[in-house]
Amino acid sequence: ADITSNWAFFIKHVNEPQGLLSRVLKNQQSIEQVGLKRTQLEADIKAQIVELKHLVTSIDQQSTQMVNDAEQLVTKVSVSASIAGII
Repeated sequence: ADITSNWAFFIKHVNEPQGLLSRVLKNQQSIEQVGLKRTQLEADIKAQIVELKHLVTSIDQQSTQMVNDAEQLVTKVSVSASIAGII
């Protein structure tokens, strides 16, 4: 009798939409979805970090080029001034 009532109780919880087993499975599914969302967010963050590194590299290269251009301009002005006898 105990086995029959226990089995009936188990079947009830398997078949009911709000039964214990159903809730456990829904919780497991929710946990998996949160895990997938976290994985996606981590991938997005890593991609943004890579983009930021590229941006910083680009800014650094442009800054270096601007400094080089400014130094060349100063040199040209200095040479031109020397040739003109101003200095």
